Amino acid sequence: MKCFYHPEKDGVGLCTACSKSACRDCIEDIHGAMLCKGCMVRASQRRDAERDATAAEVQMTREAASDKIRFSRKLFVIAAVLGTFVSAVNAIDVRGDSRQPPLLLALLLAPFIGLGVGYVIWACYWGIPPVWRGWWSMFRRMGCFLIANPFTWLIIIVVLFELPLVAGYLYSVFGGGVYQYKKTKRLTA
Repeated sequence: MKCFYHPEKDGVGLCTACSKSACRDCIEDIHGAMLCKGCMVRASQRRDAERDATAAEVQMTREAASDKIRFSRKLFVIAAVLGTFVSAVNAIDVRGDSRQPPLLLALLLAPFIGLGVGYVIWACYWGIPPVWRGWWSMFRRMGCFLIANPFTWLIIIVVLFELPLVAGYLYSVFGGGVYQYKKTKRLTA
């Protein structure tokens, strides 16, 4: 048999991908497979395309993580400012009650209350979604063929909707939000 690429030369082997005969110059042993130069070029192009697709996916993930981090920072600032404002207005509004702390002390505490409100909102932004996704992934392939009275449906709704929200809130406030933030922050590095 003659070489597919050089018809004047004798072929020394067959390409395992396309079964073309090739001479010594046109065929190589690549990880135990004999490939002709055309298949090597196609394999190289396929690897390059896969590498480019993976790089594009990594870049998109980084950009999405950066956007999420920027949004969470804005959300924290807005919640903290609103919390401070509401706390200050509340301190001024309840001055007639003798059991309230002095106005100056209440106004000094308002920024700290605002920071607390900002943290809770920020932590819930990061912590509730992973708990919610984990909760619903348990029920993803489960069918619902339950016929019950309204009271049973009320219990089911509470279990399916309220429990993951409460669990997400607790997870968020007690460190889960910070963990999720740091995990996303590592994606941007």
